[in-house]
Amino acid sequence: MEADLVVGADGLHSGVRGLAFGPERDYRHFLGAYLAVYTLPDVLHAGPTVASFAAPGLAATVYPTATAGLAGPCS
Repeated sequence: MEADLVVGADGLHSGVRGLAFGPERDYRHFLGAYLAVYTLPDVLHAGPTVASFAAPGLAATVYPTATAGLAGPCS
């Protein structure tokens, strides 16, 4: 198969990624961290501010969302 351009963006464990790079088990490796992203009420009233905290083995970030009154923590 030949193509001038192939674009695929269908997320984690994607079929398109598998077609382009081969089986996930051949290139996936754990980087030593987990990530969780979700929204919650902006009880700190941080507005457009991004706040981060980092310590050995721990990191957390709170960032603004497009919805007023909600914040998106990432830890």
